[in-house]
Amino acid sequence: MRARVLSSVVVLAVALTGCNGGGDDNGPPTTLPPVTPAASPTEAAGDVPAEATEATPEGAAAFVRAFYEQLEAAYAARDANSLQAYVSPECETCARLLDAIRRLQAESASVEGYSIQVVDVAVPGDAGSERVDAVAVLNVSEFVRVDSAGAETTRQPARENAAQELVLVRSGASWLITELSNA
Repeated sequence: MRARVLSSVVVLAVALTGCNGGGDDNGPPTTLPPVTPAASPTEAAGDVPAEATEATPEGAAAFVRAFYEQLEAAYAARDANSLQAYVSPECETCARLLDAIRRLQAESASVEGYSIQVVDVAVPGDAGSERVDAVAVLNVSEFVRVDSAGAETTRQPARENAAQELVLVRSGASWLITELSNA
């Protein structure tokens, strides 16, 4: 299950950067609409909601949900800056996602039809500690990477109940993702 979630993230990064090799069949990219009002109107893009900063299992789960909401919004806007408040520089998978989003903008490309639905987040153990492991179960829509001329370059099928493992650490008054992989 871990390989399936990581492959979703890696597929998204590969699809969004325009690589067309074998490609996995899952991933988290977004596009410039279809009607996806990503961030809540009460939170500025990239701001971590207050409930997602609590050092509790519920706070860690809220942080994971907020991260995926911001990830979808970042792909839609082709702006990786909103994810900076969620990811640690040590997270290699996160760095690939940020690079993929930046490439979309640099290449005037987009991802169409991408959406992430967080089905469940489990945070076993003590979220009062400085480090917690979380598992997110996601439904990821089918999506298409489109180049600047409007031509489809990559199509990824929808994924249901794809699990991703996240390692969260406390940083100041909030969490940061230090590891992200498929479960």
